Amino acid sequence: MTKTFWNIWSTYACFYFGKVNLSIIIPILLITYPDLSLYKVGLVTSGFMGAYALGQFFHGQFSERFNPYMYVIVGLVGSSIMNLTLGFSAGFFWMIFIAECLDGGFQSMGWSSIVRANAYTSKDPEKTSTILGTAYQVGNSLAWVVCGFMVGQFGWEWGFWTGAAVMLIRAVTLYLTKPKFQFNPRKLGERVKITLSFPIFMSALSLCLLNMVRFGVISWIPTYLFLEHSIQVKVDASLKIHNCLKLSPRKK
Repeated sequence: MTKTFWNIWSTYACFYFGKVNLSIIIPILLITYPDLSLYKVGLVTSGFMGAYALGQFFHGQFSERFNPYMYVIVGLVGSSIMNLTLGFSAGFFWMIFIAECLDGGFQSMGWSSIVRANAYTSKDPEKTSTILGTAYQVGNSLAWVVCGFMVGQFGWEWGFWTGAAVMLIRAVTLYLTKPKFQFNPRKLGERVKITLSFPIFMSALSLCLLNMVRFGVISWIPTYLFLEHSIQVKVDASLKIHNCLKLSPRKK
């Protein structure tokens, strides 16, 4: 594998620091702000995923007209700004909801452009695209570990701020290391025809159903473990965890 491929691979892995960090932060948000209910958090995650789904469709078409590396950089910077903003939300529902929806839009700028960048710069795109798919698994795992540590040590805000820092640094380094190449965008009619074809539609539907389970687990498993299995979240003792949380963990 070339340095260019690993540059692409690591870039998409960094996107997950702004995509799955919320799931680590949810338990402490519920502890710190009792008015922020599970229902409201569900609306936030639904808003993020709805914006992400729509963004994947529209960016997949629109990004064909631009350099894929620059498109990815804009997505990283935008998501970084949203996560920085979320760190100052202080449990304010509408601020969290709007920022997460915008974050979903910026996050959706990543995958289609990453695939295109790999196709333009790789000598064997079919082989490298298979390995490229491991980026989200590694990125998801690292994001949980790193953001989880920061949340446990310094508070929920740092779960957002850490993601913002990682993505911003990656955007800068990608801008400095992006390769020069010529790309020929497809015509609009050709893109629409491919997108609306039956094989693409069925593949998209299958992936949609798969991701309903996948992202459902990613979003809620930390909260489930906290509520149902008494997995403790390290926070300042003055918060008085069990007094603040109406649905306290069951004692086993």
